[in-house]
Amino acid sequence: MTRLWGLALVLTSILAAACTAPASAPAQPQANAPADLQSIETLRNAFASAYMAGNADAIGALYTDDAVTQTNMQATATGRPAIIEQLKGTFSQFNLKMDITPEETHTLGNSGWERGRYTMSMSPKAGGAPMAMDGRYMILLEKGADGSWKLSRDMDNTATPPAPPAASEPAK
Repeated sequence: MTRLWGLALVLTSILAAACTAPASAPAQPQANAPADLQSIETLRNAFASAYMAGNADAIGALYTDDAVTQTNMQATATGRPAIIEQLKGTFSQFNLKMDITPEETHTLGNSGWERGRYTMSMSPKAGGAPMAMDGRYMILLEKGADGSWKLSRDMDNTATPPAPPAASEPAK
């Protein structure tokens, strides 16, 4: 009987130790996973194509529901519907050509960011000379449960100031 109690005590000690043993540490998220960087490149190309096509809805689909954009010389747009409406306003006034050049792209697990430059030509639909613009951008990205990357926050600004107004003729 003493032997049975001793065996029970040993088994109880082993079970107690197993229940209180620390769990293994969760896997660390991978930084700059090649598949993630490729997906972000695909997202960037889809953005540029939709932008040049003037397709606000296609661009809106590339943003998270709660995205925020702070586009140069425009009000902050919060949420996908506001971003789409802001883009529709721009596209109603201009035909656009854009080239995006990333300078840094980084990911860590489900988060990412990118910094780069863009050049753009804006041709007024009402007529007039095209306007050239170059600038910088910074974006934050999120990877969803389905594995797709979306824009979460973005900000851009022009690298060159607009041309000063033409001098007016003196009054006669």
